[in-house]
This record gives sequence, C-alpha cells and structure tokens, in this order.
Amino acid sequence: MRLPGRLLRLAAPLLGFAALAACATAPAPPPADPGIAEIRANLARDIAILASDEFGGRKPGTPGEERTTAFIIERLEAAGLVSGTNDPGSAWRAPVELVATTPQASGLSFEVGSRGFLIPDEEGVAFTSRRRVLVQAGSDLGSELVFVGRKGESIPAETAAGQILVMLGEPGASPERRAALFARNPVAIVTVVEDEAAIAATRAAFARESILLASEEQVRLAAFVTRGAMARVLGDEAWQALEASAAAEDFAPVTIPPA
Repeated sequence: MRLPGRLLRLAAPLLGFAALAACATAPAPPPADPGIAEIRANLARDIAILASDEFGGRKPGTPGEERTTAFIIERLEAAGLVSGTNDPGSAWRAPVELVATTPQASGLSFEVGSRGFLIPDEEGVAFTSRRRVLVQAGSDLGSELVFVGRKGESIPAETAAGQILVMLGEPGASPERRAALFARNPVAIVTVVEDEAAIAATRAAFARESILLASEEQVRLAAFVTRGAMARVLGDEAWQALEASAAAEDFAPVTIPPA
C-alpha cells in the first residue's frame, strides 16, 4: 500500500402488544397436534444420521457428500415429493461450480520515504482467494490507507469503497466487523492485532481449505499485522495517536498518515 510517501505490498424486539379489558378471559390454547411429536422425532433421527461419523463431514467431493445427497433424495421421495426438473438422468441433482482455496504463503512490506519495512512472518500474514494479489495504496494510485478504528457497519460505503482499510482487532467482534466492512467494497482490510500469538492463532484459523460457490467468489485480501509492527512503520507517537483517536465518541475515519 503506498501512502503519500508510503507503500504497502500485500501478496498472497420481539414486537408484541397487550390489550387490557374488564372481564376479559384468555382463549383456551388449541389442542396439540398429535402429528407434531412424530415430526420432531423424525427430524431428530435424520439430523443424528447426517451428523454421524458415517457421513464424514459431508464435504463436497467426498464419499460423505454422496451419502448425504443419496440420503436426502431417499427421504424426499419417501415423502411423496417429485422432482420438477423433468430430467430422468439427474432428477434431483444439478451441477454446481465450486472454488476451493488453501493458504500457501504471503508477504507484507511497507515503504516510508526511502525506508522499507518488511514485516516478519510472525508479525503479519495475508489471505486472498487468488494465487497472487498485489495491493498498493497512495494518493496517486486511486486507493489510500484509511484507519477506521473499531467502526464497522457505520462506515459509509463511499468512505470504504476502493480503499485499503485498517481496523483495530477485537476478539469476538472482528469477524463480524470485517464482514460489514468488506460489504462496502474496499480492496483490502488490514486488521491490527495485539501480538505474535494473535498472528499465530489467525494463521491457524485460516489454514484450513475453504470452499465457496464460484458465483460467490470475491477477490478480497485480508491482512493481519501486530500493533508493534504498525508502530515501527508509522512511528510510536503516530500509531498511539491513531489508537487513542478510535476511542473518541466523534471518531471519524482518517487517511494514514493524517494530513
């Protein structure tokens, strides 16, 4: 991402009401449907079967998926349902294109003026759905590095779209916040986490294979870097000022470095 004089490269309620009336009585509840108990029992049985080890997790492309599909088709037909495809060769099935991604390697680097900062693997990591994505930021490149603190869905789309967002990580809240920000179409999101242990935990959490519908695939780049690394890149005073500003009630996103 190139800033003015800086470059970062990334690869890799219930609503209800009540009325009170004198001498009003509540109607008696309707009699229980004797078929409800059977439906519940059948659902519990089928869920237990599908969740059993025999189905191996039901991952696409595995024997577990084939067993799952066959089981569901059998239950649909037993219920008297008829396929609407009119395809005798594949009455209940339709081809679906999937995309599988597995993390491999990534790199993060900043350039501040004539100085370069290569972020060590233990202090930073990046993930993307494509084999290689290079993201740069700077006033002359169409994208800038925008600090959003702990804001998520309150960030206007016009502020986030096309930018590289820097958010403060917060255990339990970061995934939802990151998803809300990605919905505003930034080119990348950099989450600043506490320390190297958080980077290791993030790497482990993202290390598993991910499978998506091809139609849902989006080229997104999510990077994670430690507070210490950001302080080295921007300078302790500048980074501490940004962190402190995020706690203000009137906080608004700001371009890094502040003008």
